[in-house]
Amino acid sequence: MLVLRFLLPLLALAGLAQAQVDSLWSRLYGPPDCSAFCNSAQRTADGGFILAGAAIFQDYSHLEDIWLVKTDGQGDTLWTRRYGYPNGFDFAKFILQTSDGGYFIIARSTSHEGFDGCEWILRTDDNGDTLWTRWFCRDSWIFLNRAIETDDGGFALVGNTPAGSPPQDAPFILKLSDTGDSLWMHSYIEDQPRTEFFDLVQTPDGGFALGGLTIPPGHGWCNFALMKADTLGRPSWMRHYGGPLNEKATGLTRTPEGGYALAGITSTWGMGDYDYWLVVTDSLGNSRFAQTYGNPSPDMLASFLMLPDGGLLLAGEGSPSYWHRQRFFIVRTNSLGDSLWSRMFGGEDIGVQCVAVMSTDDGGFALAGRIWPSNLEGISRIILLKTGSELAADPCSPALPRHLGLAVYPNPFNSSTRIFFSLPRIEKVHLTVFDLSGRRVRVLVDDILPVGEHQVPFDGSALPSGIYFARLEAQGMSQTRKMVLLK
Repeated sequence: MLVLRFLLPLLALAGLAQAQVDSLWSRLYGPPDCSAFCNSAQRTADGGFILAGAAIFQDYSHLEDIWLVKTDGQGDTLWTRRYGYPNGFDFAKFILQTSDGGYFIIARSTSHEGFDGCEWILRTDDNGDTLWTRWFCRDSWIFLNRAIETDDGGFALVGNTPAGSPPQDAPFILKLSDTGDSLWMHSYIEDQPRTEFFDLVQTPDGGFALGGLTIPPGHGWCNFALMKADTLGRPSWMRHYGGPLNEKATGLTRTPEGGYALAGITSTWGMGDYDYWLVVTDSLGNSRFAQTYGNPSPDMLASFLMLPDGGLLLAGEGSPSYWHRQRFFIVRTNSLGDSLWSRMFGGEDIGVQCVAVMSTDDGGFALAGRIWPSNLEGISRIILLKTGSELAADPCSPALPRHLGLAVYPNPFNSSTRIFFSLPRIEKVHLTVFDLSGRRVRVLVDDILPVGEHQVPFDGSALPSGIYFARLEAQGMSQTRKMVLLK
């Protein structure tokens, strides 16, 4: 197995005032001269990491096999395991370390009993040796997305199957015993049509909360979805959150206050086509606050963590602009969702896909995913990147802006909002608002302004509801932010 070590080039985003993290080391994993992929990762109880995905080996009778990599806390390989069948594509989608130190793996296989695609569950011991397996196959597709270990020692899984006419997803929750026997399954095709669930948590009452997306009646686009279910998976209530365009929640966790945090992507709000979106609710699913984080180019959230202070760390891929390659993009928030700092790791000759972010005992973080370094001639590798701890900045010495920055808050807004921008030097500034057709609605600033942070109120009470754009021009450059006026 090939293991490469290097430090990725580091790119800091604009406006990072309160803290930062730096890259300490990174490791690459893969068979010699063959590609490897990572789809899931977790910090293990011994302080190391488990990475799960697939690899393409030289014996081409196996087109693609499940591949696990177990490392210590420094990313050094302790063991690898391979699982698969000839003449098929087999890959791990999700891995969970269980309370006994073993692993629960959800995989996809095209090589089982003539089915086009089956979900394959593997249960292993702490060395990756198989204890039992289960297969879930249908004439139509079935997808298992995430699993948790339940209080009784068994497992609960959330997934989707195609159903209905016209085709739509039938979300379900499946309960297994500790030996993989099916105990019950509840499908939500009649309760919540046109819904998909991607994550779940167990609640203090022994029931479950499920997070994903739904298309509300009369709405042509997806919203975040949050459902509360009882101990047998029967729905208690359902909430959805979103705007006039697409929102998709891919992660769910419980908050210290007993509520829920949903994280995913939005195309309604934020800077670019897609941005990270966080929605935090109370225990009944009532929204407490929502925040967006992103860059002018699309940002795709992969994973997020609830941190000990009640803040969150969101991780995925982002890019400084449409003309740069994707990088690891992480955002640190406080307990109210306010961004404390953000960071990118990557470079122009490196493409990345993030699958997981994990906290480490030294106060830092680890990112796992897939990478395409140019010096490996297009071969992809599994990557594990370790950051240092958060370094608090001196509150008595706030840093001046280093880059041109633009933001709108609140957004969406009802009648009025504020537009924030930062200038790294004294500059002639034009700040203009346009409507969706490109017509100039208002000139807010046309003046020379000093270096620093600035804010301008915007009154939209005389304007119709809709999508508008704030455009900042300075330093021979421009930035544009979408604004949504809802009355």
